[in-house]
Amino acid sequence: MSDATLADYRRLIADRPAKLTGPEAQYTPASQNSTDYHCDQCRHFFISKVAGYNVCEVVRLQPEKSIESKAKCKFWTRTGERFPLLNNHA
Repeated sequence: MSDATLADYRRLIADRPAKLTGPEAQYTPASQNSTDYHCDQCRHFFISKVAGYNVCEVVRLQPEKSIESKAKCKFWTRTGERFPLLNNHA
């Protein structure tokens, strides 16, 4: 196998992964009363120091903006195996 080329890199960067919209994932902004299942406790959440905002592997807000750390969506999970907010586990 040969080393990757600049063309390989450009194809990789151009192929931005598809994500769900906020409404599709039932993304709910932080609530004062919410204490469970926050995005910052989900395996899909990370802080992008380069982009300068919070990112989710599943949800992309439109217009693109930071995912709230205390928000939640139906695909919240710590393990990637159990989804307590997802009603249909199929």
